[in-house]
Formats: sequence, C-alpha cells, structure tokens
Amino acid sequence: MRLHALLVLTAILSAASAQAGVYAGSNGVQVGNISVGVSGISIPGYDLVDISGSSSQANDNATYNCTAKNPNASISGSNRTITVNGSCQTITVSGANNSVTAQQAKKLVESGANNDITITKVNSILVKGANSSVEYRSGLTVKRPTVSATGPNSSVDTF
Repeated sequence: MRLHALLVLTAILSAASAQAGVYAGSNGVQVGNISVGVSGISIPGYDLVDISGSSSQANDNATYNCTAKNPNASISGSNRTITVNGSCQTITVSGANNSVTAQQAKKLVESGANNDITITKVNSILVKGANSSVEYRSGLTVKRPTVSATGPNSSVDTF
C-alpha cells in the first residue's frame, strides 16, 4: 500500500510541478485539491474513498467526510479507529479489529472480523463478518433499518 501511495504521489507531484500550491507535512501531501495522507487518497470527482492500512498503534486514527461528490467510504486494514462524518450512500468495513464511528448512511456493510461499528442513522445493515458488532440509533429515512447479521457471533443493537 505504501509503495502504491508513493507511486501515486510521484505521479501527482510530477503532473503538478509547474503549479503553485504543493504542500507537504506530517499529515501527508496536498497538490491543489488532491491529497495523499494517512487516511488514503482524496481526489475530488471520484465517488469512493479507500481508508485502508494497518497499525499496531492504539491511536492510529483517520477521519473521512462523505459529500455529494464522494458519498461512499470503504474502510479496510486492521487496528484502525475511523470516523466517518456526513451523509454517506454506502459505508463498507472490512479488515479486522477496527473501530468505526459514523453519522449516517443509507447502507452499512461489514465483512471483516472483530470490527466495532457505531452509526447514528442508517437504513440497511448487513453484517457478514465474524465477532463484529454494530450499534445504531435509528433509521435514516425509515423508522428502523433492515438488518441482516449472518456472521458468526456478530450482533446488531440499538444504542
């Protein structure tokens, strides 16, 4: 993943070398409105963000904001703490031992193991992974979400 990000970053920097607005810091690199950082690559106009990676550090955090142009979040990797803000179309969580907090989505899909997900409002929940838990407060546009929890030892509850 890091080699891939480095190659993408090299291509971005090469394409933008003549432009002003190239910034590099401890949180990543930004060229115009394109950024490469610990939470993945953000390119406006694309409808999916991939928040992936792996960490043994307890404070390996990332935040993503769902927008009309980028309404989907795909979270993978392990040992991550992810916050998803805004109203998403779909949030997909795979990998293991992730803690995800989200505001709202039409659809939430979990397919990893030992993931803990808390979402305030959601219309549909699908839990396929093992030993994972999802907590929700209410439906987004419905009173209660449709729930399918087929993963062994997984649970879906309200909070």
